[in-house]
Amino acid sequence: LPLDYRFTEASSNLSVSNIYSDNMMFQADQELVVSGKGVCGSEVKAVIRNMDTGQEFSGSDIAKDISDWEINLGVFENGGNYELFISSEDEKLEFKNITFGDIWVFAGQSNMEFYLCGEKSGNELLNTKEGKKKSTTDKIRMINMYNIGYMGAAVSYMSAIAYYFSQGIKDRYDRNVGIISVAVGDTEINQWYPRGESFGKFTGDSGKLYNNRIYPFTNQKIKGILWYQGEADNYRTNMNAEEYSDAMAGLIDLYRQKWSSE
Repeated sequence: LPLDYRFTEASSNLSVSNIYSDNMMFQADQELVVSGKGVCGSEVKAVIRNMDTGQEFSGSDIAKDISDWEINLGVFENGGNYELFISSEDEKLEFKNITFGDIWVFAGQSNMEFYLCGEKSGNELLNTKEGKKKSTTDKIRMINMYNIGYMGAAVSYMSAIAYYFSQGIKDRYDRNVGIISVAVGDTEINQWYPRGESFGKFTGDSGKLYNNRIYPFTNQKIKGILWYQGEADNYRTNMNAEEYSDAMAGLIDLYRQKWSSE
């Protein structure tokens, strides 16, 4: 489904972005802030319950301005099994099987998008008992922003880089890993840049993929970003090294600002 990434009007009902779902993962060890829309002036309550201990953490806010509300539920450690409840007046939203871990965004072009099943050893791995066990663990969860790009029609396969990276983080550090896979093959850096933003000799004038694949997630905490891109700018836009350096430095600064990270 297309992302609801921009709300410009007041709402007549309680809602959250459709990045919220059962089985989602929030960033561990940072403040969990949930947000959305509600009837202007109404009180919105949020409760997250640890399903193993029964302990609850809650907060509330008043929907204001153009119906926005935002609730800070505190800081949670890696792991756990939680349910999230959001309510206002007679409306209620519920999300099950919630956990916490390290959230990583995988962005850029085709080498980052390349599916695990697209290379021989990856495809063979997926057909082994061990590979199936690793790829179905609930300690690794992902959102895959499908597109018709490399390898044709969208299928529910993981980025090869995301697979190996997430397995490595899980095994080495014993951390849950959340993957937000947004890469699109053959794309210029301009598409990943907020329109009108400038850095050095570069000014973004597209913002297409930033609006649809980056901005929707910027109100959620993340651990970091993995990026591979640049070839399309080499052969299509003919950016020189200085221009691309400005664009890349600006993109890093902007993404850190949007995610409020040092």
